[in-house]
Amino acid sequence: AYPEEKNVETTLVSGLVSLGRKIPGGDIERVLLRPNQRAYSSHEETLIGEADVTDGDENTQELNEETVMAQVTPLEKITVEKVVNTEVYTSWKDKRLVFDREKMADLAVKLERIYDVRITFKDDELKDFYLSGSLEQETIEQLLYAIRLTIPLDFSIERNNVVLTMNHQLKEKYNHLSN
Repeated sequence: AYPEEKNVETTLVSGLVSLGRKIPGGDIERVLLRPNQRAYSSHEETLIGEADVTDGDENTQELNEETVMAQVTPLEKITVEKVVNTEVYTSWKDKRLVFDREKMADLAVKLERIYDVRITFKDDELKDFYLSGSLEQETIEQLLYAIRLTIPLDFSIERNNVVLTMNHQLKEKYNHLSN
């Protein structure tokens, strides 16, 4: 959960997590998150989470006594979805970047955090390109060259500032390939 993000989310690889949100009247609405599921919500109510730290049986409805409580930012509705590839959401902890049909605008936010840079789009059209891939321990420059193989991107890097611009010659070539 980052303050500047509109959603709070968690992806579970193993164990169990019970998520709850305070609802009017002081009651708590609960959702049980199982392995390979992802929960997300917007910042409107308060989320309370309990994680089974013993990697418990996923068929168990009750959490083990040995739980961790966390109270996070305000949330509205908790949505739970089945996730096929949890690696897309968890690879960052292994110094890998895995993305699957991710908008360049969303990927840029991740890259800013990973590489401690500020990314600026000179052409908003670049934000709407979708990318898929897996990269491991590349520099920001190497990563941008790899991305340039799939979208018409030019970039410049000065200190911690990255500027992305549309390469119109590449765009024309890519357009001819898709026609």
